[in-house]
Amino acid sequence: MKILWMVSIWMALTVCPFAASATSIYAIQPNGDMLFYKHAGTADGSASWPIQAMKIGNGWNFKQVFAGDDGAIYAIQPNGDMLFYKHAGTADGSASWPIQAMKIGNGWNFKQVFAGDDGAIYAIQPNGDMLFYKHAGTADGSASWPIQAMKIGTGWNFKQVFAGDE
Repeated sequence: MKILWMVSIWMALTVCPFAASATSIYAIQPNGDMLFYKHAGTADGSASWPIQAMKIGNGWNFKQVFAGDDGAIYAIQPNGDMLFYKHAGTADGSASWPIQAMKIGNGWNFKQVFAGDDGAIYAIQPNGDMLFYKHAGTADGSASWPIQAMKIGTGWNFKQVFAGDE
């Protein structure tokens, strides 16, 4: 069984060498075009980019845009409305968007907003209070929020705050 497992891992890495450890990176140009990159050098720091600057959308002129898990993309409009997008082209860089511009909330007028794991969203108020939200609609784009605006901290008066992996 151990040999079969090792052969399976070797085959996966040979057929798709960046599948085991690759990072999806999104970039928005000044004209609102969204580009997609796939960095496959996460294990060794190499400049391995199997997908570079693939245009996957346009019109991304939002106040703030951030990514969650599994192709979830959140966009906040200047009026505070939050829109949800699901990018299904993370494997090949295609412009596949099964869910687009689904309004999932309003009142997102925060100093800063960013995603954590499993639908966790953190919002920093102008006074430095940190609020926690749980978005349960990442699979279907629904406005399902089992946890909303739970105050989890104070004093978050930093230039920039962001989440990292475990």
